[in-house]
Amino acid sequence: MTLRLPVPTGAARSPSDAIAHDPIRASQHIFRIALDALANPGSVRQAIIHPRILAEEVVANPYLASVLLTLLDHEVSLHVTPGPDAAELEELMVRRTRTTLVEAGSADFAVASTGSLDHGLPERLRRGSLEYPDDGATLVVDVPSLDGATTGDLELTLTGPGIESVRRLQLAGLPAAFIHSRNRAVAQYPMGIDLILIDTAGRVAGLPRTTNISIYADGAR
Repeated sequence: MTLRLPVPTGAARSPSDAIAHDPIRASQHIFRIALDALANPGSVRQAIIHPRILAEEVVANPYLASVLLTLLDHEVSLHVTPGPDAAELEELMVRRTRTTLVEAGSADFAVASTGSLDHGLPERLRRGSLEYPDDGATLVVDVPSLDGATTGDLELTLTGPGIESVRRLQLAGLPAAFIHSRNRAVAQYPMGIDLILIDTAGRVAGLPRTTNISIYADGAR
Protein backbone atom coordinates (compact mmCIF):
# COMPACT_ATOMS: atom_id res chain seq x y z
CA MET A 1 0.00 0.00 0.00
CA THR A 2 1.11 3.56 -0.71
CA LEU A 3 0.82 5.66 2.43
CA ARG A 4 -0.31 9.23 1.86
CA LEU A 5 0.73 12.04 4.19
CA PRO A 6 -2.11 14.39 5.23
CA VAL A 7 -1.87 17.88 3.76
CA PRO A 8 -0.74 20.38 6.44
CA THR A 9 -3.07 23.23 7.30
CA GLY A 10 -2.76 26.06 9.76
CA ALA A 11 -0.18 26.59 12.47
CA ALA A 12 0.01 25.83 16.16
CA ARG A 13 1.17 27.91 19.05
CA SER A 14 4.03 25.51 19.79
CA PRO A 15 5.18 22.08 18.57
CA SER A 16 4.04 20.39 21.76
CA ASP A 17 0.61 22.02 21.60
CA ALA A 18 0.29 21.04 17.96
CA ILE A 19 1.03 17.41 18.60
CA ALA A 20 -1.15 17.22 21.69
CA HIS A 21 -4.19 19.15 20.48
CA ASP A 22 -4.19 19.66 16.70
CA PRO A 23 -5.56 16.63 14.78
CA ILE A 24 -3.78 17.60 11.55
CA ARG A 25 -0.37 18.02 13.20
CA ALA A 26 -0.94 14.88 15.26
CA SER A 27 -1.78 12.92 12.09
CA GLN A 28 1.41 14.12 10.44
CA HIS A 29 3.50 13.18 13.46
CA ILE A 30 2.02 9.71 13.82
CA PHE A 31 2.21 9.07 10.08
CA ARG A 32 5.91 9.97 10.04
CA ILE A 33 6.51 7.66 13.00
CA ALA A 34 5.01 4.77 10.99
CA LEU A 35 7.02 5.63 7.88
CA ASP A 36 10.23 6.01 9.86
CA ALA A 37 9.68 2.68 11.58
CA LEU A 38 9.33 0.93 8.21
CA ALA A 39 12.31 2.79 6.75
CA ASN A 40 14.48 1.72 9.70
CA PRO A 41 13.41 -1.88 10.32
CA GLY A 42 13.51 -3.03 13.92
CA SER A 43 14.18 0.42 15.34
CA VAL A 44 11.73 1.41 18.05
CA ARG A 45 9.86 4.71 17.78
CA GLN A 46 7.46 6.39 20.21
CA ALA A 47 3.96 7.29 19.02
CA ILE A 48 1.42 9.59 20.61
CA ILE A 49 -2.33 9.20 21.07
CA HIS A 50 -4.28 11.02 18.39
CA PRO A 51 -6.54 13.79 19.79
CA ARG A 52 -9.56 12.18 18.13
CA ILE A 53 -8.86 8.94 20.00
CA LEU A 54 -8.46 10.59 23.39
CA ALA A 55 -12.17 11.37 23.51
CA GLU A 56 -13.26 7.87 22.51
CA GLU A 57 -11.90 5.76 25.41
CA VAL A 58 -13.22 2.54 23.87
CA VAL A 59 -10.15 0.74 22.54
CA ALA A 60 -7.63 -1.35 24.45
CA ASN A 61 -4.59 0.15 22.71
CA PRO A 62 -5.21 3.82 21.82
CA TYR A 63 -1.75 4.08 20.24
CA LEU A 64 -2.60 1.38 17.73
CA ALA A 65 -5.93 3.07 17.03
CA SER A 66 -4.09 6.37 16.52
CA VAL A 67 -1.77 4.86 13.93
CA LEU A 68 -4.70 3.26 12.11
CA LEU A 69 -6.52 6.57 12.09
CA THR A 70 -3.64 8.11 10.11
CA LEU A 71 -3.28 5.21 7.66
CA LEU A 72 -6.89 4.49 6.75
CA ASP A 73 -9.35 6.35 4.56
CA HIS A 74 -12.38 5.62 2.38
CA GLU A 75 -10.19 4.28 -0.45
CA VAL A 76 -8.63 1.39 1.52
CA SER A 77 -10.04 -1.70 3.19
CA LEU A 78 -9.53 -3.10 6.69
CA HIS A 79 -9.74 -6.50 8.34
CA VAL A 80 -9.79 -6.77 12.13
CA THR A 81 -9.20 -10.29 13.43
CA PRO A 82 -11.63 -11.52 16.10
CA GLY A 83 -10.82 -10.50 19.65
CA PRO A 84 -12.18 -8.72 22.73
CA ASP A 85 -11.61 -5.25 21.23
CA ALA A 86 -12.42 -6.05 17.60
CA ALA A 87 -15.98 -4.70 17.40
CA GLU A 88 -15.10 -1.40 19.09
CA LEU A 89 -12.05 -0.90 16.87
CA GLU A 90 -14.02 -1.67 13.71
CA GLU A 91 -16.77 0.77 14.67
CA LEU A 92 -14.29 3.52 15.48
CA MET A 93 -12.30 3.13 12.26
CA VAL A 94 -15.38 2.99 10.02
CA ARG A 95 -16.88 6.05 11.68
CA ARG A 96 -13.67 8.09 11.66
CA THR A 97 -12.12 7.04 8.35
CA ARG A 98 -14.94 5.51 6.25
CA THR A 99 -12.75 2.50 5.57
CA THR A 100 -14.42 -0.66 4.23
CA LEU A 101 -14.41 -3.84 6.34
CA VAL A 102 -13.43 -6.99 4.40
CA GLU A 103 -12.12 -10.50 4.91
CA ALA A 104 -8.42 -11.01 5.60
CA GLY A 105 -7.50 -12.13 2.10
CA SER A 106 -8.91 -8.97 0.51
CA ALA A 107 -7.69 -6.33 2.98
CA ASP A 108 -5.28 -3.48 2.35
CA PHE A 109 -4.69 -3.30 6.11
CA ALA A 110 -5.19 -6.04 8.68
CA VAL A 111 -5.11 -5.73 12.46
CA ALA A 112 -4.42 -8.46 14.98
CA SER A 113 -3.77 -8.78 18.70
CA THR A 114 -1.38 -11.25 20.25
CA GLY A 115 -4.10 -12.27 22.68
CA SER A 116 -6.07 -13.96 19.89
CA LEU A 117 -3.44 -14.26 17.18
CA ASP A 118 -3.74 -16.65 14.25
CA HIS A 119 -0.12 -17.75 13.86
CA GLY A 120 -0.61 -18.32 10.13
CA LEU A 121 -2.28 -14.96 9.46
CA PRO A 122 0.59 -13.49 7.37
CA GLU A 123 0.13 -16.21 4.75
CA ARG A 124 -3.59 -15.51 4.49
CA LEU A 125 -3.09 -11.87 3.55
CA ARG A 126 -2.84 -10.34 0.10
CA ARG A 127 0.75 -10.27 -1.17
CA GLY A 128 0.34 -8.34 -4.41
CA SER A 129 1.78 -9.50 -7.72
CA LEU A 130 4.99 -9.09 -9.69
CA GLU A 131 3.28 -6.36 -11.69
CA TYR A 132 1.74 -4.67 -8.65
CA PRO A 133 3.72 -5.60 -5.52
CA ASP A 134 2.36 -2.54 -3.68
CA ASP A 135 -0.98 -4.34 -3.53
CA GLY A 136 0.43 -6.45 -0.70
CA ALA A 137 -1.23 -5.88 2.67
CA THR A 138 0.09 -4.11 5.74
CA LEU A 139 -0.40 -6.07 8.97
CA VAL A 140 -0.57 -4.10 12.23
CA VAL A 141 -0.16 -6.18 15.39
CA ASP A 142 -0.91 -5.13 18.97
CA VAL A 143 1.87 -6.62 21.13
CA PRO A 144 2.18 -6.41 24.93
CA SER A 145 5.79 -5.18 24.95
CA LEU A 146 8.15 -3.82 22.33
CA ASP A 147 11.33 -2.52 23.86
CA GLY A 148 14.72 -3.01 22.27
CA ALA A 149 16.44 -2.25 25.59
CA THR A 150 14.92 -5.09 27.57
CA THR A 151 14.66 -8.82 27.13
CA GLY A 152 11.39 -10.00 25.59
CA ASP A 153 9.90 -13.38 24.84
CA LEU A 154 11.39 -13.40 21.35
CA GLU A 155 14.62 -11.96 20.00
CA LEU A 156 14.92 -11.41 16.27
CA THR A 157 17.99 -10.85 14.14
CA LEU A 158 17.32 -8.46 11.27
CA THR A 159 19.26 -7.68 8.10
CA GLY A 160 18.43 -5.94 4.84
CA PRO A 161 17.76 -2.44 3.48
CA GLY A 162 17.65 0.26 6.16
CA ILE A 163 19.94 -1.74 8.47
CA GLU A 164 23.64 -0.93 8.35
CA SER A 165 24.80 -4.38 9.42
CA VAL A 166 22.65 -6.41 11.82
CA ARG A 167 19.92 -5.26 14.18
CA ARG A 168 18.25 -7.19 16.96
CA LEU A 169 14.69 -6.64 18.10
CA GLN A 170 13.34 -7.95 21.39
CA LEU A 171 9.60 -8.22 21.85
CA ALA A 172 6.94 -10.01 23.84
CA GLY A 173 3.76 -11.71 22.76
CA LEU A 174 4.66 -13.09 19.33
CA PRO A 175 5.37 -16.80 18.92
CA ALA A 176 8.06 -18.16 16.63
CA ALA A 177 5.35 -19.74 14.44
CA PHE A 178 4.06 -16.28 13.52
CA ILE A 179 7.54 -15.14 12.43
CA HIS A 180 7.96 -18.27 10.33
CA SER A 181 4.62 -17.56 8.65
CA ARG A 182 5.69 -13.98 7.98
CA ASN A 183 8.92 -15.20 6.40
CA ARG A 184 7.02 -17.53 4.09
CA ALA A 185 4.69 -14.67 3.15
CA VAL A 186 7.62 -12.56 1.90
CA ALA A 187 9.60 -15.39 0.28
CA GLN A 188 8.65 -14.27 -3.24
CA TYR A 189 9.85 -10.68 -3.04
CA PRO A 190 8.84 -8.10 -4.26
CA MET A 191 5.53 -9.71 -3.39
CA GLY A 192 4.74 -9.92 0.31
CA ILE A 193 3.39 -8.06 3.32
CA ASP A 194 4.66 -5.28 5.57
CA LEU A 195 4.42 -5.60 9.34
CA ILE A 196 3.98 -2.87 11.96
CA LEU A 197 4.17 -3.75 15.67
CA ILE A 198 2.70 -1.44 18.33
CA ASP A 199 2.73 -2.05 22.07
CA THR A 200 0.51 -0.67 24.80
CA ALA A 201 3.11 1.98 25.72
CA GLY A 202 3.03 3.44 22.20
CA ARG A 203 6.31 1.96 20.98
CA VAL A 204 6.29 1.23 17.25
CA ALA A 205 8.55 -0.97 15.11
CA GLY A 206 8.31 -1.76 11.42
CA LEU A 207 9.30 -4.95 9.61
CA PRO A 208 8.84 -4.41 5.86
CA ARG A 209 8.93 -7.26 3.37
CA THR A 210 12.52 -6.35 2.48
CA THR A 211 13.78 -7.31 5.95
CA ASN A 212 15.33 -10.72 6.53
CA ILE A 213 14.26 -12.06 9.92
CA SER A 214 15.74 -14.95 11.84
CA ILE A 215 15.04 -15.98 15.41
CA TYR A 216 18.08 -15.36 17.59
CA ALA A 217 16.53 -16.71 20.81
CA ASP A 218 12.98 -17.71 21.54
CA GLY A 219 13.14 -19.33 24.96
CA ALA A 220 10.48 -21.95 25.48
CA ARG A 221 8.78 -21.05 22.21
